[in-house]
Order: sequence, then C-alpha cells, then structure tokens
Amino acid sequence: MTTSTAGARAAQRVVGRPLAVLLALLTIFGPLSMDLYLPLLPALTLELETATSMAQLTITACLIGLALGQVVAGPASDRFGRRTPLLIGVVAYVVTSVLCAISPTVELLILARFVQGLAGGVGIVISQAAGGTSTRVRRSSATTAASRCSPGWPRSWARSPAGSWPG
Repeated sequence: MTTSTAGARAAQRVVGRPLAVLLALLTIFGPLSMDLYLPLLPALTLELETATSMAQLTITACLIGLALGQVVAGPASDRFGRRTPLLIGVVAYVVTSVLCAISPTVELLILARFVQGLAGGVGIVISQAAGGTSTRVRRSSATTAASRCSPGWPRSWARSPAGSWPG
C-alpha cells in the first residue's frame, strides 16, 4: 500500500457522520437568518418605531451580505485554508446575531444584518468546498441534499409530477 493510499484511507476514517452534520449546519446559517427573521418584521417596526420600508431594508442588507460573503469566502478559503475563514465566519455570525438581538436602532440593525449575511455566506461556501472534496461526505446523499438545496426543496420536488419543476 502506498503512502498516498494509506493517507486517503485515514482521511476517510476521520470524515464521517459528525462532519456531515457540521457541514449541514454550516449550510443553513444563511437561510436560517432569513427564515427565523421574516415573521418578526411587523413586531420589529413597532419595537424600533420605524417605517416598514426601513425594517424591510434589514432583509435586503442580509441578502446582499449573503451574496458578498460567498464571493469573499471562496477566494479566502483558497488562500488561507478552510479553518481560519470558517472560524472567523462562525464567530462573526454569533456576535452579530447577539448584536441584532440587542440593537437599539434600525440603522445598527441594518449594519448588523449585513455583517450577519456576510458571515452566513462563509458557512455556505466552506461547507460546499469541504463536502465536494471529501469522498465519504460526497457519497452521502443526505449531505448532498442538505448542502445543495433549501430545506423544503427535496420534499416539494418529490411530490411534484414527473418531469415538472417544483414551484
């Protein structure tokens, strides 16, 4: 057995269910930022005494952050490895989530939501990269579905007529 084969087998033993679960959790950071937040918009406008359009701007800021986070995190993980950008992204996500919860003004909330989106994009990109290079994780259909689809998409697709696009 060559050293490269032995190294590959050792890597496969390390990669398993815990990594698959971690990658799935990293993938849902961004969508979770939106899905848990949307029902609170009416209460947000009352609590911060702001216009509905300003409250909706927090959603826009998060979506722009998600897009830019993916654009920035990809090259950063190529240059610095996956660990450092991922740790920075997770810490930034947690800190900005707390900041979002205690924001006294809508302007601070908009900024915090933008940074939260940036950090959520990091998890999406790095979980895709890690899932794509790991043999065992790539073979796991549950991980593939979790890392490449929104949470409700596989169920709606399974119920749709054959050959049609779920909508």
